[in-house]
Amino acid sequence: MVAYYKIHPGIGIARVGRSPDGFFLRAEFEEGEPFELAAGEEVAFGGYKDASRLIRRQGVRFRIYEYDRDPASGSLTFVREVTPDVASIEWRVTLANSKAAGLEMTAGPGLGDSLAIVPNTQGVRRNVPPAGGNVQDFVASVDFTVAGLNQPFGPRKTGTVGGVDVFLGEVCTDASGRLVVLGGEGKSQSWVAPAPRLEDYLNNPGWFDDVADGPVDATITIAGQPGAVPVNEGAWVVIGPPDFAPDVVPIVSLYDIMSNALQFGTPPAISFVQDVLPILHRVASHFWTNRLRENEWQAVRTALNANLSSLADPSDAADQLRLTIFNAVLKAQDLRQLRLTPAQQEILEDWRDGSFLPGPDPSRPVGNEADRLDEVALLRTIGGGFFPGIEAGFIMTYPSIYAGKARITRGQFKDFDGQMRRTYPGLLTERMAVPWQADFVECEGLWWPAQRPDLARFSETGQPLPLSTRWDRLVAVTGLDGALAHNAASRANMVSNFALLGVVEKRTFGGQEVFAEIGRADDSEFAMVS
Repeated sequence: MVAYYKIHPGIGIARVGRSPDGFFLRAEFEEGEPFELAAGEEVAFGGYKDASRLIRRQGVRFRIYEYDRDPASGSLTFVREVTPDVASIEWRVTLANSKAAGLEMTAGPGLGDSLAIVPNTQGVRRNVPPAGGNVQDFVASVDFTVAGLNQPFGPRKTGTVGGVDVFLGEVCTDASGRLVVLGGEGKSQSWVAPAPRLEDYLNNPGWFDDVADGPVDATITIAGQPGAVPVNEGAWVVIGPPDFAPDVVPIVSLYDIMSNALQFGTPPAISFVQDVLPILHRVASHFWTNRLRENEWQAVRTALNANLSSLADPSDAADQLRLTIFNAVLKAQDLRQLRLTPAQQEILEDWRDGSFLPGPDPSRPVGNEADRLDEVALLRTIGGGFFPGIEAGFIMTYPSIYAGKARITRGQFKDFDGQMRRTYPGLLTERMAVPWQADFVECEGLWWPAQRPDLARFSETGQPLPLSTRWDRLVAVTGLDGALAHNAASRANMVSNFALLGVVEKRTFGGQEVFAEIGRADDSEFAMVS
């Protein structure tokens, strides 16, 4: 056997935030809760908002795991995490934002009969470099190296877009030498003066934002052995917009999309507990952030609360209930351009037909710690509709974008037009809206209510809010054409005020569990464009 080293999670997700007051990390395992770091050690979660009601940054933590590799078969056997008593680690990270340098994005064919946002096939770029310049003038990129235990953030590094500095993020280590990556502050601006109006939800020449992505690599020096050893498989970090509904899990996640792209398929035996119930919980949670399919969300919620044992019953006696809830779940595909993966569809069809195990499948292998990190890291990400998406877009459906499970290739991939292209820092976020807030404000109704709520049902004191209470109130305004949110003023409002909007969180008031809007700033704090 040969020692083999991999960084996990293979794809890590961080999120921008405006608050200067620390940061938090999402749960790294299924049973966990958000937490923070103090002096490199885990401490209790202090909330998604700070005392000034600004959204805080979400970081992501990376670890290195050792495997035994069989030289003959190439198979890997999980061994352990690489801890300070095993080896010292030097981490390397590159963050890049190349949106302003990228091709214009446009609508094209998506999964099944859906549409997706893809690069313009004519090669038209979002911005044309001035005389004497080149497209790299529109790419912000920063490199980081950090080694040791409990290393603090260093002096702030910035890249530039169009000659304007942009802060993309920073790195540190915890008390065990694990890497922590943070993103930027959600600052979107123009290098042009005066700034052009935000006329589009997707392409806005002269504008840039500070989301980013790029590779994470490391070398390790094993105790008692000379020389440094490079990690065999590095990771990738994606820094996206905030998640304003962190307790609502997307019906289709990027983990589901990756699993479909790599054709993982369905388990040999469908388990209600392991396969069906998680989908039902995801669907039911959308009740709290979306009203347009309220009847369907509520039907699933009611069944989970009142008829859980019947939902887990494969006998003919429960056929009608399973069919009713199956049809309600399929309404999830009314979320715009969202399609369940073939595996999800097959799981639900087998359940509808009574072909499933009520309990866990005892023959199913239990994933190791590293596998669970990979899955949970992508659980609360948007897997459609890719128009364009939230963290990353339609590119995540391409099988060749992956070097393996939850791992972005460092080589070539087959792109939307059939051409082979290489991955590079900034690629995944490049194909998203610029700035992200322009798309975020427009995508109410049936787009991504698992991260961008459409409504708020309860106040942070537990009081029911009027049925017409929009989550984006004040920010989304009516344009000259009478359309709400689909205008330059609304886009500018989201750029300026996103960090003041509330977070829809699970709370308990008087013994009743509800999802309440927490941390929204007072109306007087919003700086609005009329």
